[in-house]
Amino acid sequence: MDLSDHAAGLLVKYRISKTPMKKRMEWNEIAAPLDVREIYAPKEIISRWASYTRTKTGVLFRCQLANGDPLDYAVDVFSPVVVRLRWNPESIYDCESDMLAEGACPIIPFEIEEDEHGLAIVTEKMRVEFPKEWQISAYSHPQKGRGRRFFCERTDDRSYGPGFEVAPSGCHRPENGPASSHLTAAVRPGEAFYGLGEKFTSLDKWGQEHALWAVDSGNVSSYRSYKNVPLLISSEGYGLFVHSSFPMVFKMGSESSITYSVHLCDSQFDAFLIYGPAIKDILASYADLTGRAPVPPKWSFGFWISRAGYRSRSEVEEVVTEMRERGFPCDVLSLDPWWMGEGPWCSYQWDTENFPQPDEMMAWMRKQGVRTCLWIHPYVPKGTPLYEEGKGLNYLVMRPDGSAPAAVMEAF
Repeated sequence: MDLSDHAAGLLVKYRISKTPMKKRMEWNEIAAPLDVREIYAPKEIISRWASYTRTKTGVLFRCQLANGDPLDYAVDVFSPVVVRLRWNPESIYDCESDMLAEGACPIIPFEIEEDEHGLAIVTEKMRVEFPKEWQISAYSHPQKGRGRRFFCERTDDRSYGPGFEVAPSGCHRPENGPASSHLTAAVRPGEAFYGLGEKFTSLDKWGQEHALWAVDSGNVSSYRSYKNVPLLISSEGYGLFVHSSFPMVFKMGSESSITYSVHLCDSQFDAFLIYGPAIKDILASYADLTGRAPVPPKWSFGFWISRAGYRSRSEVEEVVTEMRERGFPCDVLSLDPWWMGEGPWCSYQWDTENFPQPDEMMAWMRKQGVRTCLWIHPYVPKGTPLYEEGKGLNYLVMRPDGSAPAAVMEAF
C-alpha cells in the first residue's frame, strides 16, 4: 500500500467531512500499513541524475525515477545559506507567489564541483552535495570534508527486500486522483523539530503527524488549527520551508524512527532549505524570503479578554465596568460572532438590535482604555446580500462550471 496515498486519503477525509468531530474510525485503513505481507515497493522515487545544466542561479538536473521515467530537478541558490529545491515529473513550472517577498531568484555567487561520484553546489557558507545515486546532503562548510552534515535525505529506510518503511523522495501519479510529491529526510538520535504554525501539541513535533490545512479548530486538543505555517525547524541547525498552498502532511516519526517525510498534494515539490545554524538565523533567512511584518501597535501586546461570545452591548459594558472596578488588567476585548447576530456568519453587519450604536459603544470602551477586536472569518454565506454582491462583482472563488464551492454552500 502506498503510504502517501494513505496520508492523502486521511487528509481529504479530514478536509471535506461535514462533521469532523464525529469521524468514524476506519480500522482497515489504519491497520493496512502495519501488514508486512503488503510490501511497499514504490517505482516513482528519485533514483539518480543522468545529466545537468548550469543556470544563472543554480543547476537543473535531469534525473531518473526508479521506473525509468525522467524527472526535472532544479536547484537555485537564493543566498549563501538558502537553496531552493524543486522537482516535477511533469516539468517544473514557475508562477507568481504571494508567499515570497521577491519572486525572482537573486544572482548569488556559487561554484560547482564535480567528480566521478557526483556534483556539489558550493557557496561561501555551505556545501550541498548531489551524488549520482541520488541522496542530497548539506554541510556547514564550503570545503569538502570540513564542517558537519546538518541535512541529508534518506534512501535506505527499508522494511523487507525491495520494500520501504518510508520511501525516498519522489512523486506519485495514480491513474485516478491527483498527483503528489514527497521529500524524505534522515533524523539523528535526539533531534528535535519545531514550527508548522499553530499546533496544540507539544513544542517538539517529533513523533507527531500534522496535516496542514486551515480549518475551524473548535478546541485546542486536536490536529485542527487556524494558522498553518509550512516551516519546519530542526535542532540540527536547518529549516525547511515548503513553498506551496496545496494540502500537505508532515509525518514526523509517525511511520519510522529514523526518517521524517513531507507529502504534498501537487506534482511539484517546492521547498527552501535554510541553514542557520541558530534558530534566530533560520527565522531571519525565512523572513528575508517571505517578508517582514510591521511591528504591531503597543496596545496589542496587552491583556486580552474574551468569553467566546457577548450577546449584547449591555453585556460588554457590564464586563468592562466590572473589570475596571475590580482593578483587573484589560487592554483588548474580543467580540465573538454574535456582534453580527445569530447568523449566518459572516455578514460583516452589526446586529443593531442587540448592539445599538456600536460606534458609541467602542468610543466608551476606548475611554476605559479598552480596544475592540471583532471576530470575523474570510467566508461569505450563500444567499446573503453580501454573497450576491461579491458574486456579481466576480470576487468569489467559484467552481469551473460557475457554481459555488461546497465549502461556501455547506458552511452553514
